[in-house]
Amino acid sequence: MDKSKKEMLILIVIIFFGLNYALYEYYFIPKENTLKVNRQRYEEKEKRVSYLKEEQKNVGVLKSQIEELNKDTAVLDNKINTPQLVTDFYITCKKYNVKGENISFQTLDKTGGGFQPFVMNLNISGTKAAVKNFIKDIEGSTNKKMNVKSVSLTEQAVPGSEMAAQIVLYQYVNTNK
Repeated sequence: MDKSKKEMLILIVIIFFGLNYALYEYYFIPKENTLKVNRQRYEEKEKRVSYLKEEQKNVGVLKSQIEELNKDTAVLDNKINTPQLVTDFYITCKKYNVKGENISFQTLDKTGGGFQPFVMNLNISGTKAAVKNFIKDIEGSTNKKMNVKSVSLTEQAVPGSEMAAQIVLYQYVNTNK
């Protein structure tokens, strides 16, 4: 083989390796990176699908919880029957032999939406045991669900005599209805 054929053969081999390198560097590596990214996206979507399948199984449980909450909030209506609350308060005072000195109600802000607290202030006095028993049963004194916000007790100067209590109750009322 003569020198020019060898040089030509070496040149062809170098060109062949250069083309292979260029093809690998500019075609195969970007395709491989795209494939890796697509594989990661696919795996993430598979995880998301399995998560959604698990959550779909919980839909029945969530529906029953929603029904339960709807039943609980059905008690929270927008009808405040203040005469009935006064009557219930009076009956409970008589039941526990305490004097109902004052009852007042906070008016609702009808401009705001959603659930708002309806506040009722009670002032009572009586013997220490009677006042304590009244306070224990205050939430059950009416058919509405009332929550005790605060209780302030004041004992009279003479020990063993009367005790006064200021009780603040509240009830959430749905103003959207």
